[in-house]
Amino acid sequence: MKQLGQQQPETAPRRKRVVDPMALLDSLVLRKFKALPSDLQNTETKVACINAVLASHKEKCGDPARFYGWILGQAALVKRTFDFMTVCEQKGLKGFEQNVAEHLVIEGKAVCNNIRMNGLASYEGNLGMFRDKLVPDAYRFEQPMAESGNEKDSADE
Repeated sequence: MKQLGQQQPETAPRRKRVVDPMALLDSLVLRKFKALPSDLQNTETKVACINAVLASHKEKCGDPARFYGWILGQAALVKRTFDFMTVCEQKGLKGFEQNVAEHLVIEGKAVCNNIRMNGLASYEGNLGMFRDKLVPDAYRFEQPMAESGNEKDSADE
């Protein structure tokens, strides 16, 4: 009980939770997509959901290239999972690994974290519907690859 004259001890002020704006947009896309009837859930409607969210949240996203770049970065992390390539090959998705990873990013942070921890085999959804491209080609970038790995040797000649 509080007695007269005693003050309550001050508590430290709570820090405001910082939310990654790209992860927030991702969750909005997922929520909009999952609200659709299951017979309408396909890559076309997923892209439409992305475009609608980006259009209505320009102040958080700015340029759509920023969001698509974030998806590509997160997809690269998902693809590093120990069994990713093997499971894609087993499911008949060899050659579509990048598309699968991008779709998994849109499935949400919890799904991606589970896949990173337990492998792609732990995903219970239908990977077959992730065959189509999600990120438009205009937002994709190719990283230069060293042809022989001997750039220093050839430069010295």
